[in-house]
Amino acid sequence: MASRKMRGFCIYKKTNDNISLKSYLGEIYEQLIEFFAAIGKQVEYYEILINANWKVVVENALKSYHTWFAHPNSLSKYGTAKKDYLLYKQHSIYTSNHTKLDRKRDKLLAMANNRSLKIDGYQHYFVLPMLTLATFSGMSLTAHVIEPLNATTTKAINYRFMGKLNDDTLEEILFNMNSQSTAQLTRVAWEEDKPICEQVQLGLSEITEKMEFLVEKNSAYMNFIKPISNL
Repeated sequence: MASRKMRGFCIYKKTNDNISLKSYLGEIYEQLIEFFAAIGKQVEYYEILINANWKVVVENALKSYHTWFAHPNSLSKYGTAKKDYLLYKQHSIYTSNHTKLDRKRDKLLAMANNRSLKIDGYQHYFVLPMLTLATFSGMSLTAHVIEPLNATTTKAINYRFMGKLNDDTLEEILFNMNSQSTAQLTRVAWEEDKPICEQVQLGLSEITEKMEFLVEKNSAYMNFIKPISNL
């Protein structure tokens, strides 16, 4: 596991299209400002390789309905209640209230009542094309960067933080109490997502091969499908 410390985030646009970053982010801009301002002490840096195209990994992150079935050892432990989607053109925010909070987490939430970001449950942000953010009640915050390595391999880079409190002493206490379990949650969730994404990739590869065999004499169609299948 790599170990990298981050003091802050810098989001920038590489495309010179005369559209500012603020304009590109639109209404989600202010939400991101609040999220990043609430980042406290870093818990860990974690990388995982997934044998799937990057679009499969991104699509998996967008399908929130799978969360409570595909993550029995991580996210689904906290249950789900009301679900809200906020769409900001190509970006989105998904929120789900917890229904299974144990005594320890209830106690931690009470202790961190003055945390910078107060979210009622789990919140997931998607910033097109390859950045997702997540927070559990503002207690822990994570940035997931999706990095394509080739057509069938993707690296997921994860920065995990504790939420910032308006009390430095209490923030340090909560870090010592909860940072280890917070880091473990991220790893377990990705280990649960990895086989799902890889199975989807196998299915896509098989379909592509069959389509190529069936239409191999159709040169016009093959000129269309080959570039797509390599993305």
